[in-house]
Amino acid sequence: MRLDLVDVIDVSAGSYEAGEWIVQPGEFPRGVLAPHAARYRRFGPLVAVAGRISTGDAAEAVLAGGAADLVSIGRALHADPDWARIVLDGGAPRPCIACNQGCIDVVHTQQPIWCVVNPGTSRESELAPPTTARRRVLVIGAGPAGLEAGLRAAARGHRVTVLEAAAAVGGQFRLAAGLPSRPEFGRLMAWYLRELARAGVDVRLSTRADPAVVADVAPDAVIVAAGGVDALPAVPGIDLPRVAGVRDWLARNDPGPAGTSVTVWGADRAGLAVADAIAATGVRVLLLGAQQELAPEAGRREKILVVPRLTTNPAVRILLGTTLEAIEPNRLLVGRDGARQWIDESGPVLVSQGTVPAPVVLGSGSWQRFTVGDAGFGASADAAIAQGAAAAQAIR
Repeated sequence: MRLDLVDVIDVSAGSYEAGEWIVQPGEFPRGVLAPHAARYRRFGPLVAVAGRISTGDAAEAVLAGGAADLVSIGRALHADPDWARIVLDGGAPRPCIACNQGCIDVVHTQQPIWCVVNPGTSRESELAPPTTARRRVLVIGAGPAGLEAGLRAAARGHRVTVLEAAAAVGGQFRLAAGLPSRPEFGRLMAWYLRELARAGVDVRLSTRADPAVVADVAPDAVIVAAGGVDALPAVPGIDLPRVAGVRDWLARNDPGPAGTSVTVWGADRAGLAVADAIAATGVRVLLLGAQQELAPEAGRREKILVVPRLTTNPAVRILLGTTLEAIEPNRLLVGRDGARQWIDESGPVLVSQGTVPAPVVLGSGSWQRFTVGDAGFGASADAAIAQGAAAAQAIR
């Protein structure tokens, strides 16, 4: 090889058979390819490296450690196009959470890419300018939709108060951040808190919205982002003590009786992540899904590690094309291929069948009202964040 003709050796990895190495999920460590890049230093040309370099600290570690001369930043620029400037100024950009949902899972569809954490990605021309009519805005709920709504409203010049009934922000997204397959999700909540503080937003935790609280704020606009609660379909036995919604179960952090198996009813994105987390503890898992595919709403790269882990784990039994029709204390009635059968399963039953809006009582007022995220008709995280941004931009 004529190394005198080479200016830069650019190190990346992966193949179509090992797509997890092309665009690495969040479970991979930051700077995962740096040790491999270091081996090319001996050839002389400059060395560049990609691979989960999503923070300024990760980039600095690669460079300061001598593994490479240059770092390649990809998805982090979708999350925040000002990433380089902010990092060089010592700040914290809007974080890439390595979910792979709106970038690599979309790029092959011939559709515009988008980003879960940044509703402005591919929509830069649609951002509303700062307002000349400053309003008092009340945001109810500090999940992703409410946090984005509050931050976007403040950026436009409004005076913003965010109420959150829980003792911490994040809602369901915070629960997801505790799952093994979602290790980067918590960074987004921390970023929102820092940015809201910088913007002067009044964030009130452990504060439930009611007519008196709303009246005290005296808002011109109210954005309801109170989230949702687990939908529990009306099948016989749904009220048994061993049945819980996946979100309620995560919030309680309750592993259930030792030595039992766990049934996850619902093979959607949430059910898949919960089943994966339970299986990682060594507990047997029965995963039931009415559809013929695991988490069909999720793209291949988003679930590229979770699906093989579940399908190859002998302690996980997966029944797709299957409905749950009744729950008894020690068995489940399922429907499959036009027939019904009882399955002996006595452990916890976790329900992942979507959400219904959490109840909110505001009283009456002349304010503009917007409803976003799961407080409305149910939404994925990207849709919730986009709806929060759109509501803030629509305030008159």
